[in-house]
Amino acid sequence: MKRPRAVLFAVIFLLAGPAPGHAQPHAHAGHTPVAADAPVSIANGRVPSAAFDARGRLWLAWVQNDHVYVNYSDDLGQRFSPPVAVNPEPEQIHDNGEARPKVALDRDGRVFVAYTRKLPKRFTGNIRFSRSLDGGRSFSRPLTVNDDREMISHRFVSMAVDARGGVHLAWLDARDAVAAADSGRPYDGSALYYSYSDDHGAAFQPNRKLADTTCQCCRIALALDGTQRPVFFWRHIFANASGPGSRDHALLRLGTDAAPQRISHENWRVESCPHHGPALAIGADGRRHMAWFNIAAGAPGLYYAYSDDGGRTRSPVHPFGGADSQAQHPHLLERDGRVYLVWKAFDGRRTTVQLMRSSDGGASWGAPEALAATSGESDHPFLLQHDGQVYLSWHSAADGYRLVAIP
Repeated sequence: MKRPRAVLFAVIFLLAGPAPGHAQPHAHAGHTPVAADAPVSIANGRVPSAAFDARGRLWLAWVQNDHVYVNYSDDLGQRFSPPVAVNPEPEQIHDNGEARPKVALDRDGRVFVAYTRKLPKRFTGNIRFSRSLDGGRSFSRPLTVNDDREMISHRFVSMAVDARGGVHLAWLDARDAVAAADSGRPYDGSALYYSYSDDHGAAFQPNRKLADTTCQCCRIALALDGTQRPVFFWRHIFANASGPGSRDHALLRLGTDAAPQRISHENWRVESCPHHGPALAIGADGRRHMAWFNIAAGAPGLYYAYSDDGGRTRSPVHPFGGADSQAQHPHLLERDGRVYLVWKAFDGRRTTVQLMRSSDGGASWGAPEALAATSGESDHPFLLQHDGQVYLSWHSAADGYRLVAIP
């Protein structure tokens, strides 16, 4: 049974919750409690991230009972190695769809993991990082990357590893919002912060602020361009002459002096956080492919656009998914001029992952097709590629982890 758009909007708004300074909790997929004595396995884990190494080995990082675990598969997810704990001592770990652990590898097989440790105070956390230099058999003691150590929000970390093995981290940080509140100045949302390691994760450079007034709890999309420079795409709070700011989306390439470029103009004015970050993929030609969720004129929807000039201009916006299907959480991948776009949809009974393809760099799109389906809780869908093959990476309560080859 399809829900009317007005009802759907009300549901999304309630999930977002009031958040003048911090986001409220959100009912995320894969959040059913796991028994403390349950076997440690991806089947019992939550919010996995996946990445291929140069040899085609599939690596996963996931959370179970206050630990981040890593394991790998040499047969495309059919069987996995014994899981290895990243953090030796238990830590409360953010484990929702927007704030999951991240795993990435360099060309020499080093394994990097970033995650957010919860702190005792509500809506607070620290960015943590660990690495393995022995093929995932052991991990270094996690270090805290944020150099501000106040018990405030440093959360929603994203990670990318460049061709030289440099590690790029970006996260949402409340230190400027707290400082503004202490001095009686207005400040919307959080700030986008960044740090970099040029020694394969042994240490990180001092934190650097990239932008003020970001949304507090929507994941950051992070990708590397052809020069190995990081490009960031996030939900930003754009000020209006009066009333709440507009929670649209901004794009920024590190190393430029330009201000963040506004990409979306749905003008969603809401004093809350929708827990719904965007997606970004960059082609070999430098084209930025972007997808996001927003509410325009009271109707929720998903949108796609591309930019060939770093966000100064963009293509016409292409709506997709449809509000009646509760379309959400898009992800993108570009390979040799072909663009793949997936998202979740719900028909009142089952959740499906839908796929659209473009063979002309995002100028036009084929019809949506269902890739996978499940009943009950499910995680966000993600796209991976290795050796010319594109895969869907998806986890659900009923079916566990699935890696689906896309023809």
